[in-house]
Amino acid sequence: MPEVAALRRPATVFESRLLDGRGTVHRFELVFEPGLVSAFAFRSRGVARAYVNACPHFGVPLEGRGGELFDRARRHLVCGTHGALFKREDGVCVQGPCMGDRLDALEIVEVFGACQVFVPAALERDLVARLSVKTPVA
Repeated sequence: MPEVAALRRPATVFESRLLDGRGTVHRFELVFEPGLVSAFAFRSRGVARAYVNACPHFGVPLEGRGGELFDRARRHLVCGTHGALFKREDGVCVQGPCMGDRLDALEIVEVFGACQVFVPAALERDLVARLSVKTPVA
């Protein structure tokens, strides 16, 4: 008898229409026991994509002062702190201090007009570990 894959619950669900394909970004929070993690989704070339909102260089949110996630040409995601550029399709850094690193990708599935976002198990463990780190008190 084949093994049945464990059913996973999505981390969040939202309407597909929120990703209109014209650069609209849907922002959301992932909830973990130690705290919240900021994330976002958008549509690129007809495909819904989602990433954790943290630059791999220092972990700062991508959006700069204007709250924008894309460069002026809207070809790349951009870190407002360092100016690093990331490919929309896979989150790989193509310019900046974290060249070759990548954004933490989330799994996104569109079904019946809804986007279901899943956190890969290895990434979930890593995010929980990051949230659990306590800064030393001086």
